[in-house]
Amino acid sequence: MEKVAVFVDGPQINGMNKALKDIGKAIVPRELLYHLLGIRVLHSAKWYQPLKPMDTERADWLYQYVSLDRLYDLTTSDEGDIDVELAVDLVEEAFLGKVNTIILVSGDGDFLKPIRIAKEQGMRVEVAGSNKIGDTHMSLFLIREAHQVVELHDLLGKIAVKV
Repeated sequence: MEKVAVFVDGPQINGMNKALKDIGKAIVPRELLYHLLGIRVLHSAKWYQPLKPMDTERADWLYQYVSLDRLYDLTTSDEGDIDVELAVDLVEEAFLGKVNTIILVSGDGDFLKPIRIAKEQGMRVEVAGSNKIGDTHMSLFLIREAHQVVELHDLLGKIAVKV
């Protein structure tokens, strides 16, 4: 049975949701996870989000939509180290060897090296992001390195709801 670890770059989803707000939609983290997994087994799902002190609106959203259902382990920081934490956790997961597949929900080219390391450890790597929603984009290098690429725009009918 294929076991999957999912790593979500929260600011990427936030950027997409800002753009989708204009058409009255928002990506639902639970639905995103379910559609990325398919019939595979979830080993872990981690959501990384910078959070400034007293940002109650973002904190409320994170609590309501991300951590409340306990599907995701939530990592927050008031500093800009979220990308580093995600990269380190992804590489650590690759070396632990408890999963077959790593799904990175981000188009950020800064994650190219961790993705390569995961592949060197025998992991299947999938990248989910968008070149069609708002100002977000997927790095061409990530696209070329991944075993599979998921364009989230194509899943909007399944992962987004009206707001």
